[in-house]
Parts: sequence; structure tokens; C-alpha cells
Amino acid sequence: MLRDTPMSKSNRNSIACLVCGKKLRVIGHSHLAVHGMSVEEYKEAYGVGYLMCDELRSWNSKRKSRHKRRPGFTVRTKEQIVRDLRSLSKRGVTMRYRELQEADTALFKQAKRVFGTWQDAVEAAGLKPAAPLFEEKWSEETIIEAIRQMAKSGKPLNFGAVKRANPLLLAATQYHFGSWPNAVKAAGLKPQKLERGWPRKRMLEEAKSWISEHGPLNSSALLGTRRPLLMALVRRYGSVEEAAKKLRLPCAPTRRRR
Repeated sequence: MLRDTPMSKSNRNSIACLVCGKKLRVIGHSHLAVHGMSVEEYKEAYGVGYLMCDELRSWNSKRKSRHKRRPGFTVRTKEQIVRDLRSLSKRGVTMRYRELQEADTALFKQAKRVFGTWQDAVEAAGLKPAAPLFEEKWSEETIIEAIRQMAKSGKPLNFGAVKRANPLLLAATQYHFGSWPNAVKAAGLKPQKLERGWPRKRMLEEAKSWISEHGPLNSSALLGTRRPLLMALVRRYGSVEEAAKKLRLPCAPTRRRR
């Protein structure tokens, strides 16, 4: 039978090792290794039931009590999840991701954990996942027409521009066509690649504006007055001198340190 406090010599803040008498908060593996013993061997040799002081035992007890399941929470089996999903469906709850999550958060989380995804759980219940909200507005025909209208009006057709201007259209194209480039091709157009960095026209205008105020392009002066322009020029052309050549702009020679 395991002994309790008297033999383990425990008090509020420390517990005494019965081998060497040293007072510790926890008698753990590292301390017992000095005596050539494991935790199990120590407990068996001295018949103690715990190896920590009363303060830590009390803290552990409170921590465990805080993490007890809330009242009314039940762990569902696959059969129970399927049954509850069908019940929700009969009550008029659609099987959309967000609506299902709001209707019964615990059921939603358990369905994802047990089946892997909520779509698989819905299909296992013999139900059809509801189409996304944007499908009610966008069909393949309306998507193609919207893309052609964007092209006619001169709006950019790269992914980033469409994501900023019309995210619902972008989501609908990914749902119906798999990707934005596929939707653009279906509309009979050529997908535009996102131009990284500043466009050439913008760099030229910004550089001319800077030259009118500060004189010929100079790396040191740009670094102190217009760092974004400097970075754009270097990223695109490799150096300010090369950018000046390509853009046909005046450039002051960079002074080399000796």
C-alpha cells in the first residue's frame, strides 16, 4: 500500500527526498537519476503515492477541473453525428459551412474531427452540401459575360486586380471553372500575368518628377528622399544607372568609396 504525507515528508512548498533528504518541489527523473533510480523504483522502494509538494498538487487539481467538459457536452459517434445532421436538415438548416457551424458548433467540430471534413460528414448522412451563396448569382454564362465586359471596358484581368475589385466573381470562377485562368480562357480571352513591381509607365513618371526637383538620378539621393522609387528601379533593372539608360533619363555617377 502506498503511503501518503507522513512518510513522503511533504509540506506546502516542498517535498523531501527519502534517499538524501533534499527538499524539492518535485522529485523527478533528473533528481532520482543521481541515486540511480527511476520514478517507479522510488515509489516501490519507499511506498509513496506522489512526488510533488502540496502546492503543485493543488494547482494541478484546479487546472484539471477547469478543463472538464462543459455541462451538456456529449461525444458523438459516427452514427450519432449522421443522425443529428439529418435532424438539422429537417429543421431547415442548410448544409453550408458557416450556417452549419452557427447552428451547432459542437456538432460541426466533431463531424470534422470524425469524418475529416464537414463535406464528407454531410455526404455520409446522405445529404447534399449546399452550393455556395455566390452560385445563386453566378452561373458559367454570367461569369463569361462579366469577364468579357471587363475586357471591353479596359479593366485588368490579372488575378490580383480581380481579387481586389470583385472577390465574389473570383470565388465563383474558381467554383465553376477550377481557376481564374480557366474562366478567362472559356471567355475566349488570354489571361494576363500579374506584373510584379511598378509598371514601366509609373516608374518613368515618378523618375521624371524626382529629376525635376532633385536633378539627375542618383542612388544616394534616392535612398534618402524616395526609397520606394529606388527599390522599384533596382528590382526591375538591376541598378539606377542601368534604369537611367533603359528609360533614357539623366543619371549622376555614383561616388565610390575608397
